[in-house]
Amino acid sequence: MLIVSQAPALAGSSALSPDKIHKSVHADLAGDGKAAFWVRLNNSADLSSAKRAVTKTDKARLVYEAKTTHAESSQAELRKLLTAAGAEFTPYWVVNAVQVKGGDRALADTIAKLPQVLGIDPVETVEFPADAAPPAAKPKPEAEAEYKAETKREGKPASKAKAASVLSWNLESINAPRVWNELGTRGENIVVGNIDSGAKFDHPALESQYRGRKANGTVDHNYSWFDPDRLCPTEAPCDDRSYGTGNLGVMVGGEALGFRVGVAPGAKWIAAKACDEVSRCGDSALLASAQWMLAPTDLGGHNPRPDLAPDIVSNSWQTQSWAPWWYQPLVEAWTTAGIFAVFPSGDLWDGGCGTTSGPGAEAANYSVGIYEQDGTISRLSQRGPGANGEIKPNLTAPGVSITTAAPDDTVLLTNGSAIASSHVAGTVALIWSRAPGLIGDIPATRALLDGTAIDVDDTRCGGTAADNNIAGEGRLDAYAAVRDAPVVPAGTLSGTVTGPTPPTDPTGRIGGVTVKVAGPVTRTTTTAGDGTWSLSRLPAGQYQVGVRHYGFRDSAVTATVVADQTATAHVVLTPSRTSIVSGTITVGGQPRAGAVVSVLGTSVFARTNANGRYQLQVAHGAHTLRTVSSSRCENTVYRPINVSGRLTDNAELPSRVDAFGYMCTPGPNNYLQGLEKVTPDSNFGVNITLPFPFTLYGQSHTTARVSSFGYINFASNYTIGLNTKLPSYQNPNGSLFAYWRYLSLDNRSGIYTGTYGTAPDRKYVVEWRSVHFLRDKTKRLSVSAVIGEDGTVGYHYRGIDHPDEAGASTTVGLENHNGTAGFEYSFNSPDALRNGQSLTFKLREPAG
Repeated sequence: MLIVSQAPALAGSSALSPDKIHKSVHADLAGDGKAAFWVRLNNSADLSSAKRAVTKTDKARLVYEAKTTHAESSQAELRKLLTAAGAEFTPYWVVNAVQVKGGDRALADTIAKLPQVLGIDPVETVEFPADAAPPAAKPKPEAEAEYKAETKREGKPASKAKAASVLSWNLESINAPRVWNELGTRGENIVVGNIDSGAKFDHPALESQYRGRKANGTVDHNYSWFDPDRLCPTEAPCDDRSYGTGNLGVMVGGEALGFRVGVAPGAKWIAAKACDEVSRCGDSALLASAQWMLAPTDLGGHNPRPDLAPDIVSNSWQTQSWAPWWYQPLVEAWTTAGIFAVFPSGDLWDGGCGTTSGPGAEAANYSVGIYEQDGTISRLSQRGPGANGEIKPNLTAPGVSITTAAPDDTVLLTNGSAIASSHVAGTVALIWSRAPGLIGDIPATRALLDGTAIDVDDTRCGGTAADNNIAGEGRLDAYAAVRDAPVVPAGTLSGTVTGPTPPTDPTGRIGGVTVKVAGPVTRTTTTAGDGTWSLSRLPAGQYQVGVRHYGFRDSAVTATVVADQTATAHVVLTPSRTSIVSGTITVGGQPRAGAVVSVLGTSVFARTNANGRYQLQVAHGAHTLRTVSSSRCENTVYRPINVSGRLTDNAELPSRVDAFGYMCTPGPNNYLQGLEKVTPDSNFGVNITLPFPFTLYGQSHTTARVSSFGYINFASNYTIGLNTKLPSYQNPNGSLFAYWRYLSLDNRSGIYTGTYGTAPDRKYVVEWRSVHFLRDKTKRLSVSAVIGEDGTVGYHYRGIDHPDEAGASTTVGLENHNGTAGFEYSFNSPDALRNGQSLTFKLREPAG
């Protein structure tokens, strides 16, 4: 559901150009005088050259060039104005828009007066509809009975698939095995992109299909993973909601626990995480993810590569209204770039006619409804018509009781039109793999899907027996679609990459090298550990083989592929020159020791000394420097550099700040002990009364409940040992999580409280002293949480002498009272804490 503030226009606000400024932005500005908003500009890039291009590679490149050039030009005056005003803003090129954060009335008024500005719109959030919720998760343990039961569980989601068959009904229903066995394709050489809640990249059914996994077994997440809001605890892909992993499983998954789950298990996947743990998808994250799909970047968001755009993009989110203002120009850009985009029709039980959801409801978007195992259209599948009376959905696919991959490396059963649309994404991968001449030809591919679908005669919502608003063109038939696809003569191209210096094996062959083959189609692969590579199903013709590897100069050769033969292309690389890159890393203007500065995508790194200084020997060329602080209180910083000689590059690491304004600072140990021992009750907690009011996320408290499991709860009496990410809609909320995990007390342990100081500078201490891990008394430590009368919170740690004690299976941070905001210092991170460490959380000082 699209959540939009709909406040009425305000009296006396005519100076703010009401014809351009949305009333929700007016309302936000009337509150605290600040608002985040979108600025839409009134013209768009000329994509005519891209529309005339023949190959998908040329289409993508020309769309990227036209869009970025146009944005630089048309947004120049606005960007200059925002920079001069000191405003925080993010320009986008995939649509002609700029997002402004924290703008005031005067700034909004000035922007609205620019003639090129079409409108100023609110920042919005898309939420997965409640009826499309993921499979039931493992229940939270509450109180003693659940706590004891939890110690005996395996920790798997409750709705695991239990069928004994190896091949699920949905794959047989669309005839996917016939494609694999009779037509000889499983989606090889095709890349599918997914915009969703993320992915479990090392799931047994997905790990070999991940484009970031190289032929030599190493993993490089650059250009294969995008997390615009940095929701994952590390740079690796994660999935905290199961949608993304499940949808990818149906698209390209292999085998897990004896189940074959994917339509196109030979295809590769990449993903962008636009949605969070509570199923909210911010429009800025969706737009950034969609833009990234057109030109994937490295992990720092730099060095975009339109040549690495996926062939297909699956969109799992939906709205109860139709598409947001920014979505149609985005889909036009995808389509013009030769990317096939697929959308769910929406999930609403017995929703009736005219209920189909955006953005799939739009005429330009290919949307998919749901049918069940017996072939009937599911009551969950939303019906058309769509925008302007368009027949919707376009067709239907299996979407009930579908076995797929789960984020915990197992499998689960799931439902929904997003899962149904994943079948179509996988089918397009099969079509384009067998018939590469169709790659990038969206109209012909849609016609093929439509023309081979099995008709469903149901005209209750309008349409005909062959094309109606309940089943669209009918039920998906992957075999018929792939069978009828025009096949062109194709062959294989193989080769080796060698170099005269390390990193090579004794024969000079180099593993992990990126090889790009461009001709009638474009493909990218990497060399195996012995320097070899091979690409099959390449349409006959001439190709340029380009090779890129850190530490060597780019090189290229040409090769000709002949039908039903194997051509070879061998490349010898020449080492690059190197130069010194050095600088100083600071936090708040002060040197930060122990920060790690690395060249992204390489093994080159250095750690800053006590003066914050680092020095690297870097190959000449364009790179991205990544700087990771020694504390999780600061954001990781990425900086593009171009090395042609000695270079100085300094960086200031910005503090992490949560949505409410909390930030943290590291410091030397100032451990305060509790003074009086308190005894937990039978529900593993003890109620306390504070000696002064304490404000957490704007709410004042004088009482709390201390859990034996390392946290202090101000919102409820929940005592739960199984930790989660922050923020989370699940209990407990409104808490200080000093060291949240299953902990136990014995005769050496205790919970202690105490008060230090005098008003108005008192501190109240809660100490978990010498507590040990559940079922492991050798893992023992002490944690002190210090609540300040000034609203600050301190966490202090003693006795951490094992990696498991340093944050594995543990959550550290704080959270508001309904799970919508929180500061997650760490989640299940075995290197997050160290002995003697202290953390202080406080609200950011107001600007000015």
